Amino acid sequence: RFSVASGDGSSISGGYENVASGDYSSVSGGFFNTTEYNFSSISGGSHNVASGQYSSIMGGFRNVASGEGSTIAGGADNLASGVGSSISGDIFKTADQTWCLLGDTLVVCPE
Repeated sequence: RFSVASGDGSSISGGYENVASGDYSSVSGGFFNTTEYNFSSISGGSHNVASGQYSSIMGGFRNVASGEGSTIAGGADNLASGVGSSISGDIFKTADQTWCLLGDTLVVCPE
């Protein structure tokens, strides 16, 4: 039950059967978690995937953060696929809107 940190500068601090394949990505603990893109991170939980660049998952179960800069704080079966999207902890939620900065205000980007 080994973990694999295969990306340049990637790291795994604990847990088992975790994979950090993105460059400079990290998995801090838990099990069966995967960081697939550069600068992505997972703090814990299980069966989570951080596949967007700069994406992060703090914990939970079967969450996917695929949007660039997306974040999932916890919960289960959530998907954050929009750029800059976030889910603060829930179940079966999707955040697919892309966020833009308009002056000093964060707004949903027009399609």
